[in-house]
Amino acid sequence: MESYIGSKVKKVRLQQEMTQQQVADQCGLSKSMISKIEHGKVMPTIATLSKIAHTLNVKVSLFMEDSENRNPVFQSTNVPRMHFTGTDVGYRFLTLASEYGDKQIQPLIFYARNGEVTNHRVSHQGEECIFIIEGDMWFTIDETRYFLRADDFLYFDGRQPHGIERVDKEVKYLNIFTACDYTDKVFINKEPNK
Repeated sequence: MESYIGSKVKKVRLQQEMTQQQVADQCGLSKSMISKIEHGKVMPTIATLSKIAHTLNVKVSLFMEDSENRNPVFQSTNVPRMHFTGTDVGYRFLTLASEYGDKQIQPLIFYARNGEVTNHRVSHQGEECIFIIEGDMWFTIDETRYFLRADDFLYFDGRQPHGIERVDKEVKYLNIFTACDYTDKVFINKEPNK
């Protein structure tokens, strides 16, 4: 998955006739980070992919799609956790419906374990919805903390700084966010919470 997403980022960047440095500067990232993403050496957070999508004026879902198919997609979610893609802040995710092109929403399943996920805050365009499948976690939006457990859900504006604050053991949840067209929209940078 890392190399697939990275190759899509590179393809779109080249189509936009932008250098890695130009993308990095507009995203607030280093050129080295853009290079690592494009070469599949680093799997960025969804928020970082959103920054790149904003810079390249495309939907973030474009980086996760592997076709332009618009037919219904059935996908079994009974996938071993080793197939989840890891990120640089410790959580893993499984992209759902990657075969469906030009999505208006992006569904993902996230998995986080105590001791692996780092406390962080991200912001991005669009709306987001979290539904807890199993386990529990503390999740923060702005300065408000929410304790979420199985069958709880949370819906919010992605521009509000948000992120996992703490996982007691492990948590698995469905995350759906709108796959915005970033043209002419403002983007809020990722701000780690220290």
